[in-house]
Amino acid sequence: MNTILAPSRPVVGEPNTGDPSTAKLDVWSSSNSSHVNGETTSAERRAVIVKEPGKSGEDPIDVTPKDFSVRTLAQEYGGGDFCISGDTLIFSNYKDQRLYKQSISSTVSNIIFDGDTISFMYIFGFIAAAHLEGWPWLSDSAPLPLTPDYGGLSVCYADGVVDFQFNRYVTVREDQRESGINAITTIVSIDLSSNNAQEPRLLVGGNDFYASPRIDPKGERMAWIEWGHPNMPWDRSELWVGYISHNGDVQKRICVAGGDPTLVESPTEPQWSSQGSLYLKMGLGGSGLCCGRNCDSSWN
Repeated sequence: MNTILAPSRPVVGEPNTGDPSTAKLDVWSSSNSSHVNGETTSAERRAVIVKEPGKSGEDPIDVTPKDFSVRTLAQEYGGGDFCISGDTLIFSNYKDQRLYKQSISSTVSNIIFDGDTISFMYIFGFIAAAHLEGWPWLSDSAPLPLTPDYGGLSVCYADGVVDFQFNRYVTVREDQRESGINAITTIVSIDLSSNNAQEPRLLVGGNDFYASPRIDPKGERMAWIEWGHPNMPWDRSELWVGYISHNGDVQKRICVAGGDPTLVESPTEPQWSSQGSLYLKMGLGGSGLCCGRNCDSSWN
């Protein structure tokens, strides 16, 4: 059985020393360049590591160039550092917080995956997702910057997914260029067809915080979580869905969970099924207790 290992989310600025969570892939994120059988050593560098299935005695291979560290500072918590689609790795670099894309298609031999896309998020300490593409052979190449250099760490990105319909990366952006206290958080997209850094395109904005943009299998709808001060996402949040127009805008938006002012709800972790149904976890009454729900019966 293939495995994926990822350490628990570290507090920003501290080395990762948590126990690993597990899911079923052979790619993982590590707080150092050697992560074997769930054991880590303290280090500042964070890498994406691959390992051949069924060969527990062999060392995993770090596909992140040594001058890079895969980590985001978005919303202080970090998480959602990278996404792999086909043979392309998209990640946030710790040193400058820019997004980079990297081809990883042919240096590590004998690594075979079945299915059609690797795409997973690592946010709030949890592994979410895993949909594999092709039979890619992984290798290392120089990462190319996707986003501009703003001369510091003022703009961060997290929790992104690939929108195959428009060949773009849809992600949460935190922008502190105007204020380091009241950052502007939005959902934006970046064109993946270009090899040049570009200003992201705004898709959703206006609230204080955003998380978990998720595209349905047909590329027709996007779901996301949002919330506002003074709430934390586990206190009160909302799940929204918007339809993606022919030019890529998100239109006809509707709140499908968490919008009733008489209830204290905190929807989280939206996921689309292969049939296009939308599922989520729901925190009830600010208690942290969760239940699963298919929430699309009223609007689908």
